[in-house]
Amino acid sequence: MSWEQRPSPNHGGERVVTLGVVIHSTRGNTGSQELEYRATLSWFANPASQVSAHRVIGFDGNGAVCVDDDLIAWHAADHNAAWLGVELTQPTIHDTYSDAQYLALRELLTMWGAKYGFPLDRSHLVAHSEINSQKTDPGPAFDWSRLDGDLEDDVDKAEIERALGVVWG
Repeated sequence: MSWEQRPSPNHGGERVVTLGVVIHSTRGNTGSQELEYRATLSWFANPASQVSAHRVIGFDGNGAVCVDDDLIAWHAADHNAAWLGVELTQPTIHDTYSDAQYLALRELLTMWGAKYGFPLDRSHLVAHSEINSQKTDPGPAFDWSRLDGDLEDDVDKAEIERALGVVWG
């Protein structure tokens, strides 16, 4: 796994607290994994898009650093200030995630958990769809059990509600 530097202008100042990670998928419907990866980086580099994530992980497991880990990326609206964001390339909701993506994601989550002091459980690693009912990512193709080991299988909705300040519908 390697990380290329692909800075996005779409970010805020320094994060004061880090509660965990929001996991996203790209779903740009570009037709291929490579095009999806490049299109996502191009979109994040465009100031008009007003969106970004800290990292993007391509199908081959390599990725890009778009926003410095200590800054606020613009990926989850009201949750940007306290949550890191990672995008996994997935051209459509029907495309699967690769072994390399799961491996790279696990390594990244482990590094972030150690750096920022949050546990690697489902209260601190959330799907975009879990904090925004209008989103569907990372979707049904994402297998939380593939992150295994340190992750708990059950979502503690009460803990997520406390951390995010939201109520589940």
